[in-house]
Amino acid sequence: MTDWRNYVRTVATRYAGRIRYYELWNEPNLRNFYTGSVETMVRLAQETYAILKQVDENNLLAAPATTEGGKKLDWLDRYLALGGRRFLDVLSHHFYVPRESPEAMLALMDEIRLLMAKHGVANKPIWNTETGWWFDKPSNASTYTSWKRLNKAEAGAYVSRALILGWAAGMERFYWYSWEHGNMGLVEGEDYALNVAGKAYDKTQAWLEGAVMTGCALDRGRWVCRLKRRGEEAWLVWLDADEKHDEWTIPETWPVTHFVTLEDEPRALSSRKVMLGPGPILFTRTATWTGRFGAAAPDSV
Repeated sequence: MTDWRNYVRTVATRYAGRIRYYELWNEPNLRNFYTGSVETMVRLAQETYAILKQVDENNLLAAPATTEGGKKLDWLDRYLALGGRRFLDVLSHHFYVPRESPEAMLALMDEIRLLMAKHGVANKPIWNTETGWWFDKPSNASTYTSWKRLNKAEAGAYVSRALILGWAAGMERFYWYSWEHGNMGLVEGEDYALNVAGKAYDKTQAWLEGAVMTGCALDRGRWVCRLKRRGEEAWLVWLDADEKHDEWTIPETWPVTHFVTLEDEPRALSSRKVMLGPGPILFTRTATWTGRFGAAAPDSV
């Protein structure tokens, strides 16, 4: 434990004022990442929490980031019960659902919230500190044979839906794994150009930045999320099915005149009937809702 204290203090001191957020451990509920006891992890958390606050009271400690759901969450349940709940500022989890669609993250979020309420930490923020899917490319080789392999259209749709639904579910931070990963990355090639998934990330950020989400729910096989920015309303809509496309009529109560997909620039609506698919479509009253990656929306904070 003396070695651990020295290590934590050295790191926290070296990066004081530059790094404020620390995650205690990577996926300790999987044996290939941690073979110690839950009790020992709680001791590590207690020491780490105290040292980080001594070095800088503004430092935040995220809980050891567990992953998956169901029985795999028994580890987190025990960790919080044994005192881990006292030594965290953020509840972090890796919301991987690699064999399912992004919508499956919502059930996992419900499981996490129930555990947090059970142990009196429901007021802590939830960060999704790792999530990704496998993009099917000719160069890809993987030992994760049971993971879904997404084609280009699916890759863009999954990235966009994951970000939208993560926000709707209350994930205060969402970290994609990862920027230049050979199988799950958002860029490719020697020039690190955005691939289809990266462009979907770009487009979705432009849709969401500076806006407030006022509702998001599944309605008769369609996901409908409502946004508001400086008094202007907009809606995101997609089908709850990866392979299906279907004609849909925009409600007359929606004062929208334009739409934009993940692949195209904003266009004026020529009809109230549109073709929906698994990729989100944004419906707006004007053509000026979205910006470019890295450029803040006019009223963003």
